[in-house]
Amino acid sequence: WDIDGDGEGDPGTEDANGDGVVDVLDCRGAPARDPVFVGRDECRECHTEIFDRFLGSGHAHALTATSGERPAPLPQGEIPQDPPYGFAWSDIAYVIGGWGWKSLFVDRTGHLITGDLAQHNTATGEWVAHAPEVAPGTQPFDCGPCHTTGYRPEGAEPPLAGIVGTWNEDGVQCELCHGAGSLHVAAPEEIGRAHV
Repeated sequence: WDIDGDGEGDPGTEDANGDGVVDVLDCRGAPARDPVFVGRDECRECHTEIFDRFLGSGHAHALTATSGERPAPLPQGEIPQDPPYGFAWSDIAYVIGGWGWKSLFVDRTGHLITGDLAQHNTATGEWVAHAPEVAPGTQPFDCGPCHTTGYRPEGAEPPLAGIVGTWNEDGVQCELCHGAGSLHVAAPEEIGRAHV
């Protein structure tokens, strides 16, 4: 194994698999590693047209952090001008949905807002009930498996004690379906779409 053709194995440049020896096994390159999530902006770099179409879907907006303010309008549907009655945007951590169907809201403790007028119906513009039988501030946000990317049931997102699990990205982003993209980003010609 002599990449530069100088008749010697040079550990600094020719030990491709990092095992400390320059030999025929270096032709395989670095050992396989577990892929990690890179985020949708990394996908956008090469897949601009697909990404732009994706942004027009509800998937990208399945969960939206508020940063204490009303999120930007969605391509389809609308997040209501005001949050549920009795709340200000500064009280809301996340909006669930809002694209063409309904919006639910997660408070700053990580619990779903419940009550008679807690859910916004996008199609009609009306406020309707969501779990009115559940005491306010007690319904945990356990929606991560369907509304986030890279969801793990372990842990929680401090200080939002009502949130069950952790995740890499809000919403249903590229890597939820295609798998963690780090290996594809590192070698796009060699490693195609991970799962689909």
